[in-house]
Amino acid sequence: MDEPRIVSAYHNYLVDGKLEAEFRVESQGGFFFQAHRLNPGDQLPVVSGRFFDPRGEFLLEVRRNVLAENPHGFSLLEMAKGWAMVSMDLEAILSAQILEFSRGLVSVIRGTLYDGEGRKVLFGDELGLHLTDGCLARRVPVPGLRLQGACAWP
Repeated sequence: MDEPRIVSAYHNYLVDGKLEAEFRVESQGGFFFQAHRLNPGDQLPVVSGRFFDPRGEFLLEVRRNVLAENPHGFSLLEMAKGWAMVSMDLEAILSAQILEFSRGLVSVIRGTLYDGEGRKVLFGDELGLHLTDGCLARRVPVPGLRLQGACAWP
């Protein structure tokens, strides 16, 4: 059975074709990815994480959309309704787009993320982010989860 999910009345991320207000995944070698809850009025998806390439080499660390440790010179390019994290060769490793609906906002994140061992952990497509089958990554509770303006159901 699916675990209970928290769904926001304002903004949600699309994860495995379902809506979630925020989520976090951790894996080997210090990898983590977190999509943060947005407050009313916020218009860009906010993420944090430690990202690696398919060889397990460290690429960058992101803290709430700020490229904190960035030895390879990645950039965050803001666009109308979203952003893309791109290399110096303009290759996007991750992108996010907000879709507006009459009852709220939904963010769709695309890209492929690897852990510190070089294993594919997450990938994003038109149904949102997906945890790769058979990988060692696990979803973890988001610390300090607030339930204001949200409801939970399985």
